[in-house]
Amino acid sequence: MENVYSWREWFERPEYFLLYSHRNEQEARQIVELIYASGLLLDNSLVLDAGCGYGRLSYWFVKKGFRVVGVDISHRMIAEARKRVPEAFFLRHDLRFPYWDSLFDSATSIFSSFGYWEDDLHNLSMLISINRALRSGGLFVLDYLNPTFVKKNLIPEEAISKNGKTFHIKRWIKDNMVYKEISWIEDGRLLRFREQLKLIEFDELSQMLKTAGFIPIKTYGDYLGNAFEPKLSERTIIFCIKY
Repeated sequence: MENVYSWREWFERPEYFLLYSHRNEQEARQIVELIYASGLLLDNSLVLDAGCGYGRLSYWFVKKGFRVVGVDISHRMIAEARKRVPEAFFLRHDLRFPYWDSLFDSATSIFSSFGYWEDDLHNLSMLISINRALRSGGLFVLDYLNPTFVKKNLIPEEAISKNGKTFHIKRWIKDNMVYKEISWIEDGRLLRFREQLKLIEFDELSQMLKTAGFIPIKTYGDYLGNAFEPKLSERTIIFCIKY
């Protein structure tokens, strides 16, 4: 049996960027516009892009005139973000562990950059760390999957070919986690990497935010700002204030 590498190792692979090169920049722009339109951020605010990946969101925050610090656990993601958005500051750090105290005006966790751990104590610790990094009254926007939508629309298997490589993708749900396994053949060897996210229902997610020190004030179901509908919405986007 070939080894199955974890999501941490997958995020360091160039194939990650190849497979997800289709990701829509428009989505990043839309969520930044939605946050900007809320009126909860002052001009020149300092924004923490938590789980920044390769800087999709940071890019649009900078375009809006905000000061941005992006944080991610992946070496490669941070390296790519620094090249993509030189105007922002990027730091490799595990957000389960506090780094700042009352520094930021706002923080975001967008595109399901939360919920990787089976044990919710680890997921909660990330929220607590973000809360600690915010000033009192600061805005936090958490964008997460909607478990109901995921369960109804899960595609068990598919194959995607890009640049001469064919990626075989399997998805399944087990023990309240959704898994995606990506595999391909390279130099006669089967490589397999796994992504995972906890299926956290809206009520539980809201309670976790409150436990971490946030007051949820508004929930949307997509990046255009449509209302959250538990049985239909693709996303769970919660606007919160640090109390």
